[in-house]
Amino acid sequence: MTGSGSSAGPTRVQQRRRAGWRKPPGAVSVARPHRFHNPHRVDAAAGVDRAEAVRRFREDLVAGRLGYTVDDVRRELRGRDLMCFCPVVDDRGEPVPCHAQVLLEVANPLRTATVAANPPRAVRPAP
Repeated sequence: MTGSGSSAGPTRVQQRRRAGWRKPPGAVSVARPHRFHNPHRVDAAAGVDRAEAVRRFREDLVAGRLGYTVDDVRRELRGRDLMCFCPVVDDRGEPVPCHAQVLLEVANPLRTATVAANPPRAVRPAP
């Protein structure tokens, strides 16, 4: 594994623009403007919340309407931690929808099936 090296497998990391914050070794940014970004923006005025933007991303990825394919995701992101600026959890400790989670599920299908059967408790990232 080229990601976190954790026995739990690859995970989603909240990318930060803060002095002293460092990218975890082997992690890949999937935020804009990187290749695997989500082209669907959150737009409250248009009725597009975070969950809807992620739903549209998943639909486009599976349908082959992005500049990369499911095979590209599996080949390039399997086993890697993925970083995006979306928060990992909300103020109540509940997971926040993010396209990086979709990419993790697509890149690591066997691990995702195991996690779905035994979901981990979301943990707030350290500041």
